[in-house]
Amino acid sequence: FMISGFLVLQLISGIILSFLYIADSNLSFECVINMSNDSFFTWLVRYFHIWGVTFIFILIFIHMGRALYYSSYSKTLVWNIGFLLYIFMMIESFLGYILPWHQMSYWAATVLTSIIQSIPFFGLKLYSFIVGGFSVTNVTLIRVFSAHVIFAFIIVGLSILHLFYLHLSGSNNTLFIGNGYSDSVYFHSYFTNKDLLCLSALICVCIFFILIYPDLVLDTESYLCADPLVTPIAIK
Repeated sequence: FMISGFLVLQLISGIILSFLYIADSNLSFECVINMSNDSFFTWLVRYFHIWGVTFIFILIFIHMGRALYYSSYSKTLVWNIGFLLYIFMMIESFLGYILPWHQMSYWAATVLTSIIQSIPFFGLKLYSFIVGGFSVTNVTLIRVFSAHVIFAFIIVGLSILHLFYLHLSGSNNTLFIGNGYSDSVYFHSYFTNKDLLCLSALICVCIFFILIYPDLVLDTESYLCADPLVTPIAIK
């Protein structure tokens, strides 16, 4: 429930940011600067989008650890959909990291897409198809932005499927007690109130980091526009 809540908030904040973003290598970095300095409270939305991803992955790792501990992998369909969700979320976060078109995002795109060229037989053709040429350019940025939007709704669809198939069979009984209704605790309103309280607390923690340590998860190279001729110190 808490992960779903953060996903909804991420989707809303992402839609708001997309209104001000321009997928152009000459303008995207300036758009990010405009969001941070000139637009009304968009800096708060942007940092919430950044920190929201961090909290989502923290919750996902806790969720996966709990699922492994209680042998939830026995529910094959639910587990496989959850695994796909995790893969798509990692791809989605990587695509979002490229969009600001700062120094680290450009070189991250360059280095990671170059790995595709090592695939035997069709690696070079696949690389050219993905980046839209012989190197990361403006065409790549446009494709990344489109993929970032599409993957967001794919994640929403997979999340709905994940919840749907989970409720068909029910989750694991973590207390190892009888399955009768007399020994069970209703999800509503006990667990819904608990999850709403925890979600509210996590949002407060998220806002604390946004207001006090907004750039804690960012690199110093994130404040420089992408320059293909200069290699970031972290990559040298």
